[in-house]
Amino acid sequence: EGKAIMDYTMDGCPPIIGYATGRGSSYSERCMKRNETVYALVALNRYSYVILAGSWPRDEKTGEQLSKSIEEILKTGSRLTVILANERIDRASSCPVRRLMYNTSENCERPRIGPPPYFREIENRFPSVHFLDPNQVLCRGNMCDPILDDTPLYRDDGHLNDIGARLIGRHLVSMGETI
Repeated sequence: EGKAIMDYTMDGCPPIIGYATGRGSSYSERCMKRNETVYALVALNRYSYVILAGSWPRDEKTGEQLSKSIEEILKTGSRLTVILANERIDRASSCPVRRLMYNTSENCERPRIGPPPYFREIENRFPSVHFLDPNQVLCRGNMCDPILDDTPLYRDDGHLNDIGARLIGRHLVSMGETI
């Protein structure tokens, strides 16, 4: 009670100041403008909590931009959680369905790629930031599975379905994770 949530999302536009999507100049401009607007709102309103989530690009320049973005949020006094992207799994939605349809023992697991290399440095640099990794649930060792508790988790190769997201969230909470 007494809490309000504001959600600003844009497909293919991670919440990073100055990030250009590479999806054409018009879309990149809209992405940068959206991020400018969101960060201006964070600075003006001094939210208690800020959550950043996205499909994080892997290049080093993005890591530098994300670090600057985190600095801007922390200057406001907000508590920050960064949600790492869930692993992209080839055939994540079709493999479990085919397994059920044809009653096969097809292995749907795929090797883990892991977060972009810059995340380790960012985690060390910003100890007050909470990093939430859904792959703690999706992956065991170096293999990730699009099925949990006999439930398909993905709607395509990269996006979780609603039931999958909620199931992963419940598992994270049971592991002691919080936002």
